[in-house]
Amino acid sequence: MAEPRPTIIGLAGGTGSGKTTLTESLMAHLGDDAVLLQHDWYYRDQSDVPLADRAKVNYDHPDAQETDLLIRHINALQSGETIEAPQYDFAIHSRAEATKTIAPRTVVVVEGINTLANATLRACCDLTVFVDTPADVRFARRLQRDVEERGRTPESVVTQYLGDVRPMHEKYVEPCKDLAHLVLSGEVPVADSVATILACLRVGESFHPNALLLSNSTMAGEPYLAWARASIVERLDGVAEALFIPYAAVDISYDEYTQRVANGLAPTGTTIRGIHTVEDKGAALQDAQCIIVGGGNTFSLLAACQRESLRQSIWVAMRKGATYIGWSAGANLACPTIKTTNDMPIESVADFRGLGLIPFQLNPHYTSATVAGHGGESRDQRLRECVLRNPDLPVLGLPEGMYLDVDSGVTSLGGAGEACWFRAGGVTEPISAGVLGD
Repeated sequence: MAEPRPTIIGLAGGTGSGKTTLTESLMAHLGDDAVLLQHDWYYRDQSDVPLADRAKVNYDHPDAQETDLLIRHINALQSGETIEAPQYDFAIHSRAEATKTIAPRTVVVVEGINTLANATLRACCDLTVFVDTPADVRFARRLQRDVEERGRTPESVVTQYLGDVRPMHEKYVEPCKDLAHLVLSGEVPVADSVATILACLRVGESFHPNALLLSNSTMAGEPYLAWARASIVERLDGVAEALFIPYAAVDISYDEYTQRVANGLAPTGTTIRGIHTVEDKGAALQDAQCIIVGGGNTFSLLAACQRESLRQSIWVAMRKGATYIGWSAGANLACPTIKTTNDMPIESVADFRGLGLIPFQLNPHYTSATVAGHGGESRDQRLRECVLRNPDLPVLGLPEGMYLDVDSGVTSLGGAGEACWFRAGGVTEPISAGVLGD
């Protein structure tokens, strides 16, 4: 019987964020079940470059690392092969002669500043973690470390930080926060962060979320949720209670919204409980069999989730096997970001990061229709603009009456109508119901 495929954890964060401390603690908990690959080991060999020129290299830029080799080594470990990982001598800014022999383990932890900046490397990871720490805290930690441990002057640390570190962080590192499965604070006790990661792990298994993402709740002239009830009933089979998140509601109370959903789903026999009535929301979510997120205003929904720190708890629940059902704003929240919502930002949010249950964006209520005599931009134009600015995040325009079914690693488009892919370079592709390819 073949050995199970290793679980790959990608762990990133800015300089001084605390990612190395978190990695060390995580490795201590995992023990012999895990092996570590540090992205810093893969700085390019510069033995043929004069020493004076090596010092001028911007080591915070992703191109300073041979990430393609790291990816090949991860693939080899996943295939059960032993690798010879390079080691880097920071004193001479080049590879050391010796390598490190690493055999496969059930968990492979890949850690570094730019670990999540490369899309191919990111795709290798079953679980991605970003350690988020305020810039002033990160700089203070780096200053203290470099002066006390590396013998540098405060002036040289400041010069390097302003010239290389900060610009590269803002351009390459910080955007990865929106793409990570988990965003953990670098200021909380490290034991808490380790516990969160461990709760998300299924050793030897890849994470395949179970989700039903609907474009809309109601078709014109039909009862609430009626058009999608058959699909929802299938998802709620055997679920005694589902937690409902009503925070997208603006013009009705959370109690009213919860009751509306309970009425609409009464035929399922599942009890609908509003998360706003629960005291320990995080614990309730992490233990939930099913989480339902309703539509409304996506910014109001995300702002409330941020205030209540719900995103992480939802994601932990999904790792533990919970089902996610969302429509409209709830479908937006399941994406890597909420950037493709149709809603106005009526509330401020700390960031646009969603749950990342799927690797692409949705645009619910999608329509390619234009209004006669209207001079404003069409939905198609806005979505093409989105992929031009975010080429790594394709968008699926999901018209009313259609849904996305994510189950056991298979993603299918269902319902009546025709959706549309929007991809980098302005490419659009109509698509009908069926299993989605790459």
